[in-house]
Amino acid sequence: MTAVLADCERWKVWCRTVGSVSSPLWRRRSGRVSLLAARAYLDSGRADGALALAQQARVTARAADDLPTVLHADLVAADVWDAARPDSYDVPLKMLAQVRQRGGTSWIAATAAMLAANLSARRGDSESAVVLVTGGEFLAERLGAPEPGEYTSAHLAAFGASALVRAGLLAEARPRLEMAAFLAEAQGPGLRSAVQMYRSSAALTGGDRAQAAEHARAALGLSAGRPAAWLARSVLGQARRAGGKDGWEALAYRVAAWQMM
Repeated sequence: MTAVLADCERWKVWCRTVGSVSSPLWRRRSGRVSLLAARAYLDSGRADGALALAQQARVTARAADDLPTVLHADLVAADVWDAARPDSYDVPLKMLAQVRQRGGTSWIAATAAMLAANLSARRGDSESAVVLVTGGEFLAERLGAPEPGEYTSAHLAAFGASALVRAGLLAEARPRLEMAAFLAEAQGPGLRSAVQMYRSSAALTGGDRAQAAEHARAALGLSAGRPAAWLARSVLGQARRAGGKDGWEALAYRVAAWQMM
């Protein structure tokens, strides 16, 4: 993560040097660099920096008439708000509703529906979670192939499955988890480790602590070279749910050694 953040800082300097103020093309690039940096800050557990960079990306992208970057920045802002205030649902849900409305028929709008489904499920509103998941899936069926850098069907399957696991609907979640695991093989380690943690959560909800620990161990193996704050928090949270039994104590100890910036 240190290398990623250093690259983002260097790219931001390049954008300013080349002339992001005068050139619409470089303004768009500058907004996207700020967006990348915001995601990196969020992954490394630095919510304040992530929120400031997401706002910077949003302002720059609006000036350059770059709606996709504006919407992606709003997604990051919703994630940051949720990470910083996990018991406050109204603000991130409002942000995600705006992304769905402004995104129209797009991968970003479908993704916003899935993220909103996760928040609704965690809030205890299972009915809304199911409606949002099915709505996101229906929208995704109407979409063409995603552009590079966009969310994909693998992300939607993973996020939708996660929402259903959180809602306690394991029968509905399991086929989506299997699909997510299959589709994620073509993606990077971040999504693949997330899918393993969703499978871990499903196993834990079903009462199988040992199987849940196996999935969590696989997630940590995938992300060993790129430890992220969200993964450490997820493992520690599930270790508490498991009472530290069936291998969870060792997993919690392992992520405790990950020094997040």
